[in-house]
Amino acid sequence: VALAALICVLGSWITVSLLKRVRSARTGARAAWVFLGAVAGGATVWCTHFVAMIAYEPGIQVAYEPDLTGLSLFVAICGSGAALLTASLRFRGSALAGGVLFGLTVAGMHFIGMAAFAVDAVIHWSGPYVVASVLGSVLFGAMAFKTEKLATTARGSGLAVLCMVLGIVILHFTAMSAMTIL
Repeated sequence: VALAALICVLGSWITVSLLKRVRSARTGARAAWVFLGAVAGGATVWCTHFVAMIAYEPGIQVAYEPDLTGLSLFVAICGSGAALLTASLRFRGSALAGGVLFGLTVAGMHFIGMAAFAVDAVIHWSGPYVVASVLGSVLFGAMAFKTEKLATTARGSGLAVLCMVLGIVILHFTAMSAMTIL
């Protein structure tokens, strides 16, 4: 779990730094920065999730479906890229829209990744916890992207990183609390 936390913090810092680059890039270079940010953001979310899942011991044999696991990585990368691109557009609310999209990406990756979680058991999900996990991810994703846009100091960027980390962590741990293995 400590390794997952380290990946989350470092990856969020890199993703926020790349978001700054995406916003300030000229049109021609923006695509390259979006690509790098998509890979960094998507890998951050995905690696944080799967490293934490490796640490998870439910007391029964666990496997992961490879196709759904791959799809969860694809969603994480594409969704992160779409979030960064949206946040860099020149319209009122673009940062919030990009952040909401990032939060939804984290949630989508998590629940696709959990669909890949193969156990000889029945998995029951608590609806209120699932909703709370998605809302937390969306709220902190929006705060991260909006805070980054307004940040003029390293302290402001640090707050954006903290919000991104909280969005990822709240989604993962609240969603895991929503799951009961029978």
